[in-house]
Order: sequence, then structure tokens, then C-alpha cells
Amino acid sequence: MTGAMRSDGQPTPITVLVAGGQPAVRSFFAEALDEHGFVVVAEAGDFASALAAAETARPDLSLVDLELPGSGLATVAQIAARVPETTIIALTDSTDVHEMISALERGAVGYLAKEIGAHDLARTLRAAHDGEPALARALVPHLLEHIRSGAQRRLALPSGPVSLTPREWDVADLVREGLATEAIADELGLSTVTVRRHISSLLQKSGAASRAALVETLQLYARG
Repeated sequence: MTGAMRSDGQPTPITVLVAGGQPAVRSFFAEALDEHGFVVVAEAGDFASALAAAETARPDLSLVDLELPGSGLATVAQIAARVPETTIIALTDSTDVHEMISALERGAVGYLAKEIGAHDLARTLRAAHDGEPALARALVPHLLEHIRSGAQRRLALPSGPVSLTPREWDVADLVREGLATEAIADELGLSTVTVRRHISSLLQKSGAASRAALVETLQLYARG
């Protein structure tokens, strides 16, 4: 998506929402963007305020810290659903490929380290606004490896391996950690009805007679 032009022939500034739980992080990105010609139209410190700001300001870009209080991943998912015209970039301190995949699955088009320099940030965001993915080069090999191995990931039951969908694995991993249905829904940006449907499928595929038995099965036989 190429930037529009104003009546005076100058490009229309790219508008940005910056959502992060730490004021220092928000200030850094807001100042860096302002210095490079972007217009920060809103800042937010938690899930609810980020979603409200996105729906009100309708920014071109939304930068979402994945440590945002209330769940950064849920924020990504809800902004993507409610403000589909915005381009979402996830900000992180992590290099966890699973977290990156989760953010991309929920609607982000980029995954950037919060320590990125101001010049690189501006260049990357302009490219993302024009439709290019915004991923650190160092993470691309990990992404490719995850894609290749994902098709082979199985629940290794004694009776034989059982195939799970990527979303079922997302739910299974959180069930194995002991999270309640509502917490899983918040973490993954899903409805509780959808989570229950996935848990029902996991029970059927694993042969577990109850949720407690499913947790035990996953703890014993899930791999990766």
C-alpha cells in the first residue's frame, strides 16, 4: 500500500498507535517515530485502552508490545479483527519462534525487537506500510524450521502418534500448563466456545476421559 499524497504534493504522514505497558517504551517509540516523520495518533498502556484507541483513531500502523497488560497476543487478534485496515507490528524482548508464530497467526505482519534502532524502525515500518513483512532477518531461519517441523509434530501416544492441528497444539500446550479455559481464550485471542471445541477435539483424539486425564496425557506424551 503506497502512501497517499496531500494536495500540496507531499506524502500523507503515516499514523501510528503505540501500545506498551511501560511508559519508557512508549515514549521511546513515539519520539523515534515523530523524528522520522510518522504521526503518533494514540498511545495505550493495556489491552482495553489499546483496542479503544485503535477503533477510535483507525491508525495506519499499530505497534503492540507483546508484554502489554491484558495480553499482547489478544490485543493483536482483536485489533486485527476490529480494525482490519491497520498494519500490526508486534514488539518483543524475546526471540521465541513460537511467540512469533502466534503473533503472525493472530494478524501481525511483523515481529520486531524492542531494542531496534530508530533508523531501522522507520525504514522497516515504511516497508511494512507498503505491504512487506517486518521480520528480523535472524529470525527467518527459525521461522522456516518451525514451518518444516510443524507438519511433523505429533502427540506421541503409546498406541501410536496422533496428528493435531497447529491451533490444537496451541490449546494443548496451554492446557498442559494448567491454564483455565478463559485464560486460554485470553492468551490466544479466541472465544471460550472455540477453546472448548478444541479441548473436546483433544479429548477425542487422545482418548482421555476427562480434562484432568488430558492434562496428564499431555504432560507425559506431548513433545516440543
